[in-house]
Amino acid sequence: MKSIQLQQLAKSFGETEVIRGIDVTIEAGEFFALVGPSGCGKSTMLRMIAGLESITSGTLRIDGVAANGMKPSERHLSMVFQNYALYPHMTVEKNITFGLHTKGLTKLEQRERCLQAAETLGISDYMKRKPRELSGGQRQRVALARAIVTEAPICLMDEPLSNLDAKLRAKMRSEIRQLQRKLGLTMIYVTHDQVEAMTMADRIMLLNEGEVQQVGKPLDLYNKPANTFVASFIGSPPMNLVEVIRQERGWMAADGRLFHPSALTEMSEATLGVRPEQIKPADEEVTFYAELKNIEVLGTETILAFDVGGNEWLAKWPGQWPLTVGEKVACYVDPKQMSLFDATGQRIEPRQPKLFEALEVFQ
Repeated sequence: MKSIQLQQLAKSFGETEVIRGIDVTIEAGEFFALVGPSGCGKSTMLRMIAGLESITSGTLRIDGVAANGMKPSERHLSMVFQNYALYPHMTVEKNITFGLHTKGLTKLEQRERCLQAAETLGISDYMKRKPRELSGGQRQRVALARAIVTEAPICLMDEPLSNLDAKLRAKMRSEIRQLQRKLGLTMIYVTHDQVEAMTMADRIMLLNEGEVQQVGKPLDLYNKPANTFVASFIGSPPMNLVEVIRQERGWMAADGRLFHPSALTEMSEATLGVRPEQIKPADEEVTFYAELKNIEVLGTETILAFDVGGNEWLAKWPGQWPLTVGEKVACYVDPKQMSLFDATGQRIEPRQPKLFEALEVFQ
């Protein structure tokens, strides 16, 4: 296992800066996901780590050793591409073992590694087939096997599941995560799918326009988004947002709805955020009433759509609710679960109780 350090890493194409001053350490044996919208720079960053793109400025270190000038073959890593990059004229076995001869392995050693990787990934029966005779999931397993046989301690993956159907993606997510744990790989996984990042990664780096928005554990980004971009990107459905103005009675949206978040600030304007699953059916205490615009009953849950301050909000209620469009429902949101963001979109942290306030509780 090896660690990777990115120190003020930057990349420019001419005058266009696509990666801006990235600082992060990826620990040995960690599953680290790079996530963000298309064009945010995540694949470029992966290629810089692999040595397929030059580094404009900053330092890349692998286990503490500067790697800016290293050739890709000297970095001791493997890479799985989005399009699998399999040779169509070669069998599965030859695709898996391709390139192993450069490591000085005998044909027997190459075959032993190949069979072991194929058994691990459940493709032993396809060794004599060509890629065109395989399904998308089987081709993905061949690409993974080719990465495994190198026994490189670092594995880079560039959106490897984007070409698969939803059911197969879910299965492959689990298989890749189990494989990473079993082999103890340091894995850097690029995806635009925040569900993949949330379910697979030990830590996530969320990028937007070449800049880091937040780095942390998946639940940190979900529960405490650093800004409105993180809040609107992470979560399915994403966090509901609305602009609010400070009033004596609380924070008011444009339609007059009042909210009472636990975060405190001297600012007169802010953006309030609430996760769809944090909006619950009101029992006794009501935060607001919602006139339903749309209802989606999905079996295990019901998605409700309604307007708040000119924005469409969604609520996610567990179970099956026999509601109708136009019906008004009472909703409750715990003030501690409301997020507040300042005018620049940065998160405002809830006020921490002072020491003397905490001591009064015990008097």
